[in-house]
Amino acid sequence: MFGQEVVPQTKYMFDKVLKNCSEAIEFHFCCKSCTASLGAIQEIMDKKVAMCPSCHSTIDTTTMNGGSFFIIVPIAPQIQALLENPDISVHLNYHFDREQTETNIISEIF
Repeated sequence: MFGQEVVPQTKYMFDKVLKNCSEAIEFHFCCKSCTASLGAIQEIMDKKVAMCPSCHSTIDTTTMNGGSFFIIVPIAPQIQALLENPDISVHLNYHFDREQTETNIISEIF
């Protein structure tokens, strides 16, 4: 889709980029003929042959390693990891911990 590789090639790089959320990532294959979603990798790889629900092309699942795919990265584990990070929580608490010099002045909107 992008004309270049945008997904890290190794699990190590995945974990480095996505901060150990790689277990929650879902890989979905796409039909090479019409680019329709064929389903999650777990659903497809259990079958030797799959059929595209859109164009009804027959797909040999044993040759899908170099196929087209997209990934779904759930946002909840990423937000949880951010909020559990002590460096981030210090910045989030700044609003409550800072000293206010005057009470009748709006100094920031948080």
